[in-house]
Amino acid sequence: MVYFSLILSIFVLFFVIRLMISQQRFDILNGVIITGALIVVLLDIDTLLSGRTYDVAGWISLGVLILWFVNMGRKPKQFNG
Repeated sequence: MVYFSLILSIFVLFFVIRLMISQQRFDILNGVIITGALIVVLLDIDTLLSGRTYDVAGWISLGVLILWFVNMGRKPKQFNG
């Protein structure tokens, strides 16, 4: 189950970075989402290596997914010029 969580976390991180680049938005919301996704990936790796489980990883994942869906509703940044 930890391997599945790690693979899913890496996919979420990949899709969040891809969305940020496609929207051309490099703001606080995207920074928080990427930071949260990286934290979940690191906690999953630590769980694999040490055997400790982190209950907070599930809550961070849920927060990342909610913010990701909010971020998907935003339009790409428009440049005037």
